Amino acid sequence: MELKTLEYIISIAEQGSLSKAAQQFYISQSALSQQLQKTERLLGAPLFIRGNHGLTLTLSGELYVDAAKRILAIRDELYQTIRSTVSEQKHSLRIATAPGRSTAMLSEIYPRFLELFPDYEITLTECPTAEAERLLIQEKVDYALTMIPSARLNDPHPFQVRSLHHEPLLLVVGSESSFRPADYSFDDVFHCTRADLSAFREASFVLPAKATRLRSYVDEFMIRNSFAPHTSFDTINTLNIFRSMSKSNICTIVTSGFVPNTTDYLCFSLGEENEYAMDYCICWSPSRTMNEVDKKLIDLCGQYVSANWL
Repeated sequence: MELKTLEYIISIAEQGSLSKAAQQFYISQSALSQQLQKTERLLGAPLFIRGNHGLTLTLSGELYVDAAKRILAIRDELYQTIRSTVSEQKHSLRIATAPGRSTAMLSEIYPRFLELFPDYEITLTECPTAEAERLLIQEKVDYALTMIPSARLNDPHPFQVRSLHHEPLLLVVGSESSFRPADYSFDDVFHCTRADLSAFREASFVLPAKATRLRSYVDEFMIRNSFAPHTSFDTINTLNIFRSMSKSNICTIVTSGFVPNTTDYLCFSLGEENEYAMDYCICWSPSRTMNEVDKKLIDLCGQYVSANWL
């Protein structure tokens, strides 16, 4: 028994006419008549008396229509319950990113995001940048927070890209380091003393882990400049670098956005403006239709990095 058949029979009873019922469902009268005859054969009893004033229900027909209405009412109640349950469930935005500063940023903006969109939650996957991009391409996440060399930002990508922060590559030391030159100056990350790499060849460096996009870019810089300093250790969480170097002669090379926005560190440029730089980006699938929630998430991320990162 199909639910549509129940609706057909109820309509015939209410209209008292095959033609009017057929019009209601946008089917032909002959098709509806065949469906009625099929149902009557299955039941072994007529459902209607055909008279001069149209169709009226037989006793079997009255029993059938009464039961059909109850069945359809149960269906409608079930559908409404399911819809209500779904609407009460939280929607989720899935984000993949390398651990560290992105996680810290999301934890800071989430209260405001939740205030604006209480039916949404953010689900975070921490992984290397290349893995985050792979998950995005496979549509296993909605967003990836990633680093892209600035010179390659406008290259074709298998996803949409929006830069949130443009970050020059810097050599960084602690403010009490013996490597501080007498003529050191710092206006901003694009206008600071240029590093004399020869002065740092014997220094100890803590660098981003080799599995990271940032480390690949740092290695590219060092190869191009024939710079191969001693590396004490490397770490996937760049925040760990600065815990080890604030009051020591340990050095690092990172982009500006990783440097804590305090006076505890000295930043040296590594080339002409924008010669060595990366962009911190948020990426999404080209097939994604951006709504108000998506746009606000991106805005909140952009506002945070502008206010808090060098």
